Amino acid sequence: MLWVVVSFVSVTKALDASIAIQEACKKEQNDGPNRAVKIGLSAGEPVSENKDIYGAAVNLAARICAIAQGGHTLVADTDRNLAIGKGHRFIGQGTTELKGFPEAVSIFEVD
Repeated sequence: MLWVVVSFVSVTKALDASIAIQEACKKEQNDGPNRAVKIGLSAGEPVSENKDIYGAAVNLAARICAIAQGGHTLVADTDRNLAIGKGHRFIGQGTTELKGFPEAVSIFEVD
């Protein structure tokens, strides 16, 4: 399994990138082996040090990614709220308890 952590300047750019990645992987699946990708997004201010990023926003994205199914992008309610009016659609997945976070998080799938 390969983990990639990427930081974007806006939720819209992150959503657009995740959609493009998922579409490219689905196209590749038709041409070859299954390359289903799980993506978890979380808006926030990561801590940046020595060309690395970490912090609560990164941890939340990792926890959300861990519950995603291959070929799906999941986001927290904050990301969905920041994307209102930007043309993205979301499907509610309910709330879930995530390790390291004191309150249940509302999760949405990017449609």
